[in-house]
Amino acid sequence: MKKTITLFLLLVCAMGANAQNFFSDVTYNIVGAVGVSSANSPFSGQRFSIRAGVDAAKPFKTLLDNKMVLYGQAGMHYLRKGAGEGEFYDWEPEYIVGHVEVPIHAGVRYNFNDHFGLFADLGPDFSLKISEEEANGVETKGFEMGIGFQMGIILNKKFSFLFGFEKSLTNTATVLGDDKEGLKSQVIYAALRWTIGKNRW
Repeated sequence: MKKTITLFLLLVCAMGANAQNFFSDVTYNIVGAVGVSSANSPFSGQRFSIRAGVDAAKPFKTLLDNKMVLYGQAGMHYLRKGAGEGEFYDWEPEYIVGHVEVPIHAGVRYNFNDHFGLFADLGPDFSLKISEEEANGVETKGFEMGIGFQMGIILNKKFSFLFGFEKSLTNTATVLGDDKEGLKSQVIYAALRWTIGKNRW
């Protein structure tokens, strides 16, 4: 029994040390974005979109004398998006929903120096509907999966300006009626990102 307890305590200590090493170079980012969203025909009319949340990124490999960094990134965002048959201010029929989204991306960054760099990342996005502002002529879905892409610049390894695009792979909503046509949304956005803390790479 004593040996078992000792082995268990050693395992917990080892896991704690490994976890501390794993998170030692993780950076945390606050993200805010605005953009437009739409869906496939007949709901191709654009609606205003906002995004806000946090990301955590970890470098996995450096190349070219540490100028190029390969990294993984995951986050949790609030996303408001929608689409309609008409353009802005033509409200019928349309949908506007709020989602909690979890993007899991892989990316690459090239640091020209300590003050300027370029980056891009790509990966799947998973989201869960938490609110529904409008749902005229459609039935919105509770869960959605898509793919997202971002690219931008980073200044002083702290402030980033980026453009992003994401496309739903599953239906965001279904048009009511005999055909039950599925609607897959897409969002184009511009974002500002602030890296918090002193751990930057």
